[in-house]
Amino acid sequence: MPGGVPVWHGNLEGKDLDSMFGFIEAYVVRGKGYQVMMAMSYVYKILMNSLYGRFGINPKSTTTEQYREGLRLWNPPKNSAVQLAAAITASARIYMYPYISREDCYYTDTDSVVLGQPLPKEVISSSVLGKFKLEDRVMKGYFLAPKSYCYIAIGGSNILKYKGPAKNQVNQEWFESQYADPSRTKQVPVEANFRIDWHTLNIIKKDTMVRVGLQLGDQEDTSISQRCLGGY
Repeated sequence: MPGGVPVWHGNLEGKDLDSMFGFIEAYVVRGKGYQVMMAMSYVYKILMNSLYGRFGINPKSTTTEQYREGLRLWNPPKNSAVQLAAAITASARIYMYPYISREDCYYTDTDSVVLGQPLPKEVISSSVLGKFKLEDRVMKGYFLAPKSYCYIAIGGSNILKYKGPAKNQVNQEWFESQYADPSRTKQVPVEANFRIDWHTLNIIKKDTMVRVGLQLGDQEDTSISQRCLGGY
């Protein structure tokens, strides 16, 4: 193993490499019966890699230059095909039209419908594609707007759907009062646990007041779309 005071060798002809790099040679050449220690093997590997990297460091610091003129930002390809989505939606509408045009249709959403009378058994299945799945038998319900309804199933379960930040403040009593007066609104406190403070880029908890109500469109269409189902 090398040791002592470092000596600068100007001429390496005839020199024994073991005298200069003995610690590497000792690692490579080992006697028979030597038990490999995985931990020490890893230490030696890191040591040699560290020495290699340290000796190869460029003494000049890295310089970062910014080029803004003539810079073209990469625009990712748009993996969209609106015509396919439109065709699928149109096909679904054609299939759903005989059901959503019924007089006893209380509510409909993309692929679902709430009816006052049961459907024929041949169009109901929980496993066959293209057929309806019977989710619930409704005893009483309020269907006020898209994604805004509440009903009590015959089994006793209470299903409530309301889209918006104040959905936890909405209950069955709210649906009943809203059905009586669709233009009714109410201010309720809402606790937002994850809001972004754009000035500090921090995630904060914020308490706000939110107006709860229905987004009404044309008054004539509104009176038709808001339905109350009382029995099945």
